[in-house]
Amino acid sequence: MPKMKTNKSAKKRFKKTASGAYKHR
Repeated sequence: MPKMKTNKSAKKRFKKTASGAYKHR
């Protein structure tokens, strides 16, 4: 599992999830 690929995908997904999930919580 390449860290670069995971980081890029995770960063994009985390930003959206954190904004929606954290705010919703």
